[in-house]
Amino acid sequence: MSEEKKGTLNRGAILFGIIGIAIVGILFYTFSSDDIEENEIATEKVNTTTKKANTKGLSVADSVIQTLAPADFKDFINENEDVVVIDVHIPEQTHISENDLFIPYNTIAESDELPVDKDTPIALYCRSGSMSAVAAQDLADLGYTNIADLKGGINAWNVAF
Repeated sequence: MSEEKKGTLNRGAILFGIIGIAIVGILFYTFSSDDIEENEIATEKVNTTTKKANTKGLSVADSVIQTLAPADFKDFINENEDVVVIDVHIPEQTHISENDLFIPYNTIAESDELPVDKDTPIALYCRSGSMSAVAAQDLADLGYTNIADLKGGINAWNVAF
């Protein structure tokens, strides 16, 4: 085979490989873009809320929100008889067995299903923890004082239990 043909074949193989990698990248982005978008929205809202708290002289440590590992979250639910367990993930997902309500994280502040007593223990979770962090801050902003947020969401819960 001549050197010219080998060069053409090598360039063709390289071009084919680049196109293949691009297609795989596009497919990966397409199927994961919803997760990326929801995490970006949740992160932006948490960062904005944290900035507001810091301008009021508050620190994250002063918060009424407890971010709990799955075992501690389960203890929080079991130790608080009047706890309200809320799944805030959108779209709605399979719930943990202790679940009481489903309220989308981005509408929780307007929900009429929340307890009237703002000292009622509330346990929030989503799939990965980002949406529940936003919902927890929204509840704290509304004056709720006893909020538990499942660190790692139902993904961590399923690994632990």
